[in-house]
Amino acid sequence: MMRGSAALCAVAVVTLLVAVRPANADTYTVNSTADDVDAAPGNGVCATSSGTCTLRAAVQEANLHAGPDIVTLPAGIFVLALPGPGEDAAATGDLDVLQPLDINGAGRESTIIDGLKSDRILHSLTTALAVRDLTLRHGAAAPNPGGALLAQTGTLAIERVRFEGNSATDGGALLALDSLTISDSVFDRNSASGNGGGVIQTGSGTLTLTGTTFTSNVSVVTGGALVTVATGAVTVTNCMFSSNLASNFGGLFVGATSAFSMSGTTFDRNRAVTTAGGFGYSGPGTVSITDTKALGNFAPNGGGGYITAPTGPVHVSGSEFSDNSTLSGAGGGLLVTTTDATIQNVQFRRNASFTGAGGGLAVSATSIDLADVEASENSAASGGGLYLAGTNVALTRVRAVNNGGTIASGGVFVGATSASITDSTIEGNVGGQGGGLIVSGGSLVMTNSTLSNNRSVGPVALGGGSFISVASPSTLTNVTFSGNVADIQGGGLQMIGDLTLRNVTFADNTAPMGSAIFNGGTLTLGSSIIAGSAASHCAGAAITSGDFNIDSNGTCGLAGGNDRNNVDPQLGSLADNGGPTFTHLPASTSPAIDGGNPVGCPATDQRGETRPTDGNGDGSSVCDVGAVEFLDLCPTDPAKTLPGICGCGVADTDAALPNGVADCLINGELKARLARAKTIIAGLTGDPSETAVESELVDIANGLGTYVKQFKTQLVLADPKAKLDKLAKKTKKPVKKVTKAKAGKKLAKAKTKATMALDNLDRAVAPQ
Repeated sequence: MMRGSAALCAVAVVTLLVAVRPANADTYTVNSTADDVDAAPGNGVCATSSGTCTLRAAVQEANLHAGPDIVTLPAGIFVLALPGPGEDAAATGDLDVLQPLDINGAGRESTIIDGLKSDRILHSLTTALAVRDLTLRHGAAAPNPGGALLAQTGTLAIERVRFEGNSATDGGALLALDSLTISDSVFDRNSASGNGGGVIQTGSGTLTLTGTTFTSNVSVVTGGALVTVATGAVTVTNCMFSSNLASNFGGLFVGATSAFSMSGTTFDRNRAVTTAGGFGYSGPGTVSITDTKALGNFAPNGGGGYITAPTGPVHVSGSEFSDNSTLSGAGGGLLVTTTDATIQNVQFRRNASFTGAGGGLAVSATSIDLADVEASENSAASGGGLYLAGTNVALTRVRAVNNGGTIASGGVFVGATSASITDSTIEGNVGGQGGGLIVSGGSLVMTNSTLSNNRSVGPVALGGGSFISVASPSTLTNVTFSGNVADIQGGGLQMIGDLTLRNVTFADNTAPMGSAIFNGGTLTLGSSIIAGSAASHCAGAAITSGDFNIDSNGTCGLAGGNDRNNVDPQLGSLADNGGPTFTHLPASTSPAIDGGNPVGCPATDQRGETRPTDGNGDGSSVCDVGAVEFLDLCPTDPAKTLPGICGCGVADTDAALPNGVADCLINGELKARLARAKTIIAGLTGDPSETAVESELVDIANGLGTYVKQFKTQLVLADPKAKLDKLAKKTKKPVKKVTKAKAGKKLAKAKTKATMALDNLDRAVAPQ
């Protein structure tokens, strides 16, 4: 055994007094569990004085054979019982490995090497060591590193090995100073009085970690389970870190590496006394994290994940951060500090930063790009769901729902020179200033998004839906503010700066001052709707009219030539009317239809539907007022004389649908379409001549979802619990699939599935 610090890499030269044999690989098959030395080291025969081959004797023979060798161990418990002074020939104490060697057991449950807590088990001084299919337990190296195994030189490969109850100063189970590969292994209840309760790696090698579990390992300093500060790339795949503990980085710490990639890995209930309960990275390289879960981790500073990559970039995707928490640090679920951060398809749920920022996620970066991110039921002092600070910040298809902020922004806080928010939902959040959203900085472009049922409470209860403070001209287009509440002012929107709103809908927001809007700067409002029962919709500075607005009680002082005050816009309830966000759909008789500014009409509405359309049937397509464009499903109905509840003035009584238009008998029309689809399917034979009816069938399938969404509030259900939109979606694919099926069994099977789907939808709709 070699005493002293491994970090010094001071390896004594071992002088071999026996001639080295030719470099052909030998296999030594151990047949005794005793800890006896080889009788004649170097003679090529593993044999003790009693004629048996022990583990120690096999290693001694392999050490004196130049080239790679193999030691094969049967089932059994191999106890290292020969104590001795520091030496590197495997004669006493730990097993010193001097030549490339593979040590293979019969399985980690059946082959066990026990160090009796009196010494380290393996000490590698060779160019390559591989250990497979066994357990290394009760190794103890303190005051030196590597409790079970010290790989002081060369590469180390660990496969299907269990490390249990080992201890050392650094690397409670293992320390490696070169490239390290660990696969399908277990590290359980190892400990270090320094760094790396389970594993520590230093030097310039790479680390590849696959299918390995770390449970209940402890480090007094850094990395309860594993620490790597080597400069090579680190790859972690399909691993589990559970219930590990350290002062810093309870589970995993990666530092000084050129690239860090992690996928399919879970961090569960790890703890740190100071920083980062789950995992952390600090270094100059790139970071890629995919399909990873951090669940229930805790540290006073940084709960689940903690990433500091000054040069980055950092990419996190397809992952989940839930039930993590931190006391005063930012990022209860995940903290990222870098130049370029991309967070895609990630869920942040029930995380908390009790007195810090970003309950779910906190990011500080030059460029921040969030897409398909959900933050729900998180809490923090500021930015309960998300806290984002950077130069360029973009949110696309983000959902921040039911988060809380004790001081500011229960949902989302954005501090940026340039910010954009698209196709996003901010709903049910509660905070101080800016209940749902705070945007502070340079400019904001917000489109196709909904802020609903958020609340601003407390002594700075300003902006129930959002508080926007910008230094540069900013715009909101196709945005809905619905049911937001501020205890002081700005129920829907509190703003400072220069802000232009185009085709925005405010509905049923409340506050003592400015239920919809409190203007603290320069606000221009055009083609927008302000609706609700509050006494005063607007407060603060006067609003500049961009014309063509509707104010249901005329309290916003809009005086454009085409503004309409004291007019009911006839909005439906907030609902799924298509598109990525909930919206308020105007009734077919709403004055908002074709009532907007014909100049500068957005190309689409909040749902992504084309603007403008001819909503009132006068032959002219004009932009509607508000965030949603009304779609008339019967623009070519020859019987149409006046707009009716379904967009057709008179019922289209031809149930066979010769002109393909909607019927004012809404239930009857849907049932007629379903019946027609079933009739077509029943008659299909797979003959190429059926192109025309197949095309008609495809049109019916494609139109079911649109029809159901358009008349969702007017269709009468046979089953009140039925979800027509889901049933319509499930019907579309099997119906269209029938047209592609070949004649025979495949067609018969496809017809059966399609008919069943149509029947399910039909049964959910009551007779007309």
